Amino acid sequence: MSDWNGLRPEPPLWAIAAGLHEPHDDEGFLDYCERLGIDAAPLLVELTPRTAEFANRRLAAYLRREMRGTWKTHVEDWLAARIEPERRAWLHRFAESFLPKRR
Repeated sequence: MSDWNGLRPEPPLWAIAAGLHEPHDDEGFLDYCERLGIDAAPLLVELTPRTAEFANRRLAAYLRREMRGTWKTHVEDWLAARIEPERRAWLHRFAESFLPKRR
């Protein structure tokens, strides 16, 4: 895994704004994940030096799953700043019509 030391961590801005630690200037991807307590191995599966940039996308997806409430709050705040409440309500109803019904 030493090939990944040159990969720079790029956590999503919403996570940083929510309190996730920013990477240090000289910190590599593996060191950053270790400092956060994240197992980096699953984020690097089947990546090569040419596709290493996808590790940061996988990190963002991991953070969305693990910080689900924070992510949802971020999305709602973002939408509230851009879409009128009536339109947002309509969009929610429209989107829900495609989701499976809960029993």
